[in-house]
Amino acid sequence: MEINAVARQSLINGGGIIESCFSPGKYSLEISSAAYKSSWRFDMEALPADLIRRGVAVEDPSQPCGIRLVIEDYPYAANGLLVWSAIQDWVTSYVSRFYPDSDTQSQQTPNSIHGGQNSKNQATRTRQTSRGGPNSTRQPIWLAF
Repeated sequence: MEINAVARQSLINGGGIIESCFSPGKYSLEISSAAYKSSWRFDMEALPADLIRRGVAVEDPSQPCGIRLVIEDYPYAANGLLVWSAIQDWVTSYVSRFYPDSDTQSQQTPNSIHGGQNSKNQATRTRQTSRGGPNSTRQPIWLAF
């Protein structure tokens, strides 16, 4: 969206309004990121959970994303849910290609997928989660593979 692009160009870029007007100066965004990292959780803050938590949506299994907006004319949320639903459908169909049922997943070994590529992916995931940060294994948001 244009508003996001303008914000990146003028507010949060190096030497932008945030760095110029806030007392920490060039460290403003680093401080903000550090505070944000310790409190933001994908499973609670991302769609659709965030909309439910804020009371602008309720659970409704008949809807594509499993929720219904309380405020019907909420374009940003409605568009976000369309994107969320499209991503969810794509990921589901992609994963189903390799794991048509739960038995297939439990029978596979790390090297049987993609000719050993999975072990490389697992090593990358292990490295990312063990170094800390927002994707740390200390966070309860990581799903077990």
